[in-house]
Amino acid sequence: MPSSAQDRDLAELIRQALIDDGVLAAEDFDVVISKRRESLVITTDISGRHTVRVRPPIAPQRVVGFVQAKAAELERNAIRLAKMAPRHPVKQLAAGEEFTWLGQTMRLHLTEEEGPVRRVRHEDGWLLVVSAADVRDRGADVLTDWYCQEGLAWVERRTPSWWHRIAPGSRAQPGLDVRDLGKVRVGMFDELADQVAFHWPLFQLPAALCEYVLVHELAHATRPPGTSHGPEFWARVKHVMPDGRRRQRLMRQAWLDIWTGATG
Repeated sequence: MPSSAQDRDLAELIRQALIDDGVLAAEDFDVVISKRRESLVITTDISGRHTVRVRPPIAPQRVVGFVQAKAAELERNAIRLAKMAPRHPVKQLAAGEEFTWLGQTMRLHLTEEEGPVRRVRHEDGWLLVVSAADVRDRGADVLTDWYCQEGLAWVERRTPSWWHRIAPGSRAQPGLDVRDLGKVRVGMFDELADQVAFHWPLFQLPAALCEYVLVHELAHATRPPGTSHGPEFWARVKHVMPDGRRRQRLMRQAWLDIWTGATG
């Protein structure tokens, strides 16, 4: 019998033994045969799905015993990851829908007049005034472009003072950009381009959290020695923002509930 077939058979035997044992629900885990593993390993991804990785030869009941011993840890991990899982909302591009700018709520106001998106003060709060025709033609892009434009203006105003503090006289300020950085990144420093870029949803968060991300990326732009987030890096962040770690935790938590462009 070919090795790959043997591996499939072993994976199925282990899977059935785990299902019969009942520690893991059948729909919540996978079994992977890995010749590079020295021992049993079980991991949990952010969706809560488990992967049991084993190196053959191994008896299915040994795997069951291993998973049983890890049951309490798996439950703790599932709870922790559930708290970390993104809960990004879906927005309706309809009048009255709420959006945020630097932590302040705005209500979407659709107008039949042509013109750029603008944020205006109203007697009961802020309005985000948008051409209804632009919404029909471009959908959420009309709003994400506005966040890019306004976000860039915001970082351009605030970067010089932060850069002067974090890198006094050492090098020229890096370039700045705000754009879509995908699902993972909030900001990034491109060393080759000498440019700091920010993900447009960032600017929905309160200004203090946006400033943390700004300082974080500027610290990277100073090219500190050591590893990417090593002691030298954090020393530079802490020098100009002593509560940077606290702001980082708040930013990560707030990011889970931020709008990232989905509409319904």
